[in-house]
Amino acid sequence: MTPRTSIARLADDAPVPRPESWVARKVPGTKWVEIRKPYIDESPAMLCAHAALEAEASATARAVIKMRARAYALLPRDLDTIAEGLFNLSPRDLVTALRQINAVTFMRSNTRFGSEVLHINLRGAMLYARYLRAKARRKP
Repeated sequence: MTPRTSIARLADDAPVPRPESWVARKVPGTKWVEIRKPYIDESPAMLCAHAALEAEASATARAVIKMRARAYALLPRDLDTIAEGLFNLSPRDLVTALRQINAVTFMRSNTRFGSEVLHINLRGAMLYARYLRAKARRKP
């Protein structure tokens, strides 16, 4: 059995995701819409491959965001690369500031190439800020 036939057999045996099962995603500033992803080939193998790639991409994004949060925990001064003065804020104010920055930058840079780096850094900073806020709440 060649690798190509084994992958094809795996794809044929896997459950096929249906478009009806996709969740509705809300883009900020818009109404709820059902995002239909266009497929050139909607064969079971292509659907399975697309679902596997999507799962791998989201797992990779989560891992990178956690790595950025750990980097901010090691060197909190790096928060100033996102916006000047974030390093000096309290955890509660940091979460608020990052939410505002995220709202502004999402609308401004969502369509440009390379904007995902800024969003990953913001998500990592938000994860770190939420950790700090929870840590501050636990202290007596």
